[in-house]
Amino acid sequence: MLCNKKFLKDMLHKLVELELDFNDVREVPNFVVEFAALLERTSNLEYLQISRCRVLEELFPSQPEQGDTKTLGHLTTSSLVRLQKLCVSSCGHLTTLVHLPMSFSNLKHLSVKDCHGLKCLFTSTTAKKLVHLEEMY
Repeated sequence: MLCNKKFLKDMLHKLVELELDFNDVREVPNFVVEFAALLERTSNLEYLQISRCRVLEELFPSQPEQGDTKTLGHLTTSSLVRLQKLCVSSCGHLTTLVHLPMSFSNLKHLSVKDCHGLKCLFTSTTAKKLVHLEEMY
């Protein structure tokens, strides 16, 4: 799937929409680490959808560890500054969406469904920065 890494690295800064469905990925942990590192280069991303990632526990952890296979810890505020829509579904082990203060200043739509282990959406600091949020379900 990630057969040409150089091509991906060169083109990711142009990426505006991304849908990740982990249903058919056989080695999800390795894929999560590799893809999260590449996503750090997506400075124009406006729409992000993550589906059926059964091992994901935290989307944006407070202290991501190198090689951690249960987070997308490489994603940072700078890579998501233009994000307008975030959809997460069927990630049964997800407990925390955003554990660190991040600015989602352009986020308008948030959808989280079938994430039955979810305990925390945002920190209070992050929630205060959701000034453009129009829809959350």
